[in-house]
Amino acid sequence: MIINEVSISYDKNFLCKISGVLDAVDYCKSIPEFETRMEYQEVFAAVYLDTANNILCHQIISMGGINATVVDIRMIMATALKTLATSIILCHNHPSGSLSPSAADVKLTNRIKEAAQLFDIQVVDHIILTKKSFFSFSNDGKL
Repeated sequence: MIINEVSISYDKNFLCKISGVLDAVDYCKSIPEFETRMEYQEVFAAVYLDTANNILCHQIISMGGINATVVDIRMIMATALKTLATSIILCHNHPSGSLSPSAADVKLTNRIKEAAQLFDIQVVDHIILTKKSFFSFSNDGKL
């Protein structure tokens, strides 16, 4: 029997430490899929951290359309467990330029947070990116 397995590869020399929201925003904006699709296609990613807030890796969870994308929470948790992450930063862009989280954004964040808590993993932020700015769930007290 063949069992599918999440495979992770990364270069520890490339990864950095997250000291605050601005570090997380800068890192997320540097992910190539965000750089190239910021204004026309919604992208959702997860950044996985160790206990010292060093980035272990990031993963593109989904790429959707102009105003939505589908996020499979199991994919986020599979990678979190595989990397032994202790915390996660979620990020996605709003091609419309709106910084306001939708009801669906809030609901999804809460569902991911609940799933992560089952494994003692903390969702430390969910960042919405636009070309000019960002919104942080953590800064706004939504986490």
